[in-house]
Amino acid sequence: MAFWFMLDDSPRPDELAVGAAASALAALLATVVSRKAFHATNPGHSDAAAGRQAVGAGWRREAVSLPGQVLRDTALVYVALGRMVARGGPPPDGYTEISLPYGDGSTQGVVRRVLLTWARSVAPNSFVVGMDPDRDVMIVHRLAVGAPEQDGKS
Repeated sequence: MAFWFMLDDSPRPDELAVGAAASALAALLATVVSRKAFHATNPGHSDAAAGRQAVGAGWRREAVSLPGQVLRDTALVYVALGRMVARGGPPPDGYTEISLPYGDGSTQGVVRRVLLTWARSVAPNSFVVGMDPDRDVMIVHRLAVGAPEQDGKS
């Protein structure tokens, strides 16, 4: 719903109602799909176990740090934009590797990787370009190189 409000930027009640309906529908569909996928690969487990296994501690850490990462990256991109306007030329960009266990090929492993990829790509300064399962690293492109990543690897 917050994402809808950011995109729509209108406090009109009819538009807020549409945003709430779209959010509720998306949440319902996500729940149905994740339950079906979990039960198809793990018969006999409860829905609570599905949620715990699909998300995991790594995703929770990412979710908690996400607002700070978005604010920091937004500031970095604006500073880089200001320098680009003042000096001309694009800011220095680069790639970084973030240590991250790749996991297995189960539904939960795939969901975990998708959520972690989204969390690292939602901030404006970084975009996940791939994962290397052999070395257990996530490869991230950074638009403006300047501040170290959260985990200290740059």
